Amino acid sequence: MNKTLFSLTYPQKAILSMEQFYPNTSVNTISGKISIHEKVDFTLLRKAIRLFVKSTNNIRYQLHKNDDETVQQYEKEYEPFSMSHFKLNEQNDKEICDTISHKTFSLYDSPLYYFATFENEDLTGGLFVCVHHIITDAWAMSMLIDSIISFYSKLIKKETIPLEQPSFTYTNFIEQENEYKQSSRFEQDKVFWNDIFKDDIFKNSSIQNIAPTSSWEASRAEFVLSKKTTTEIIDFCRSIKVSPFTFMLLIMGIYESKIKQTNSVIISTPILNRSNKKDKETFGLFINNILYKLDIDETTSFFDAITSLNKLQFSYLRHQKYPMQKLTTEIRNKFNSKDSIFDTAVSYQNARTNHCEDNVNYDSKWFFSGFSSIPLLFHIYDMNDTKKLSFIYDYQNDIYDYNQIKDRHNRILYICQQIINNPKILMKDIEFVTQEEKHILLKEFNKTSLRYDNKKTIIDLWDKQVSKYPEKTAIICGNEEISYKKLDEKSSQFACYLQKKYKLTKCHNISIILNRSIDLVIATLAVLKC
Repeated sequence: MNKTLFSLTYPQKAILSMEQFYPNTSVNTISGKISIHEKVDFTLLRKAIRLFVKSTNNIRYQLHKNDDETVQQYEKEYEPFSMSHFKLNEQNDKEICDTISHKTFSLYDSPLYYFATFENEDLTGGLFVCVHHIITDAWAMSMLIDSIISFYSKLIKKETIPLEQPSFTYTNFIEQENEYKQSSRFEQDKVFWNDIFKDDIFKNSSIQNIAPTSSWEASRAEFVLSKKTTTEIIDFCRSIKVSPFTFMLLIMGIYESKIKQTNSVIISTPILNRSNKKDKETFGLFINNILYKLDIDETTSFFDAITSLNKLQFSYLRHQKYPMQKLTTEIRNKFNSKDSIFDTAVSYQNARTNHCEDNVNYDSKWFFSGFSSIPLLFHIYDMNDTKKLSFIYDYQNDIYDYNQIKDRHNRILYICQQIINNPKILMKDIEFVTQEEKHILLKEFNKTSLRYDNKKTIIDLWDKQVSKYPEKTAIICGNEEISYKKLDEKSSQFACYLQKKYKLTKCHNISIILNRSIDLVIATLAVLKC
């Protein structure tokens, strides 16, 4: 191969590692639908897409597997490419969107992007886009859309579009990372994170571990908060001078702590990892993840806990460049464990549903791939044009079902409400069982009263049950179980023994002292039969 080959960055290596667990799937694709709210000139739109690909060398990066199985990347020269065009209607819209969201790529020596245009029945339309995560992230995808729409707008206005290659490319980021790995800062970051995780986190861990062969197939549940609830959360965060992300991160930590009955919770969260203007203007995969180790002290107040977390975040962010994949490997090696370090992640995105670029009105809808490498990924979308927060849960189907996620969501909102009402509430006093659940547990489940003929004794009613279901199981206790017939026979035998040995009659008071067991029920029935 005559191409200049570059090493993969740490973020890319993490994506490649996931790809090896679940190859030939959409687990690592980012796809979406961009709708333009006016009649579309599809010739110009396709030209705008091609101009973006031509002017953005980073999207043309391809992977190459060497003879020794190592993987590197190179820049592919621009070549004109064709695009599919879909005519959408009510009948086929969902089917086509599902097809795009589940698109897969040939990983090596092949384009890692896909574009198509679509036309609605009213002559509006837009484009579908799908890019492999190994060359992009959410920030880069926003750049992609803004650039294409900007090119499209200029083409409509017949403006000249100078195609200048950027002065800073992903190759420069690769060089920066190589310099970082040789720097003293890298060593300082390594010491910092290893000190955070100096204790054995696998001891008494309550993480739900999943074998690598388990399915990553997942579902998505979305709950849009009311304007009232959104306003309460945003105003509360402003009043205590923390971000909504910090607030919800601690809320999730509190929930995990209570549901798993542990004082130490580890939650992963993605970070931009673009530390300067050049990084933010460069297309490519920069994103890293931070592992938050939340120590929940039951004796402290929420206000003190979030104040501490707010300070802790600054320390974490100062050391954010250290790759999480490397850190997790070091932690597992240190404690000789292959278990999962975390099973929950939290992300926060400030987004817009509607956009306007150079007088072109459009909206974007990002698709869910149907896979998740994490058992639970909790997204907080701050939709700043609707003034509503949206809570989205991506959950692995092998671990959760929709009802469990709905219960979790309701409990999280209940925890939020308690804290908003009393910021100084102690951690131990925060409840995660909602008022509705309390009513069911304490009232509905305890409605055990039943009308019956009060002229009949308990034994009369018991005899009726035995004759009705003689072979059915009456009691299960641990690994033991007994049928109604067998229970009746044993209690009658014991009743005969008591009458014969102690001459028991109805005037005697009998005490029974036994552990909870089948024998306890046999003894109770026997006494009632005397």
